[in-house]
Amino acid sequence: MSLKNALEFKTHQLTLLQAKFKEAKVDAEEDLPQKFIVNNAYKAERKSYPMQWLIILVTTFSAFFFMIIVIIVLEKISGYESHKKFHLS
Repeated sequence: MSLKNALEFKTHQLTLLQAKFKEAKVDAEEDLPQKFIVNNAYKAERKSYPMQWLIILVTTFSAFFFMIIVIIVLEKISGYESHKKFHLS
């Protein structure tokens, strides 16, 4: 029984390998054209521009949040420096 199962499995594998071999052989022997045809360009139906309002909005908010972070860091540094001077005196 195990020999029969092994034979069926090997037969199935052989069938798959033969199919892959045929595909690889066709791919290897096929001549590729040296000329490729590209479709002609056509004008767009409507012009497409980036959404300027979105770019301006994102830039403004990112600059705002960046400045808030810079101000917080500067306040912490100046607070640390004044606190350090107070304890050394």
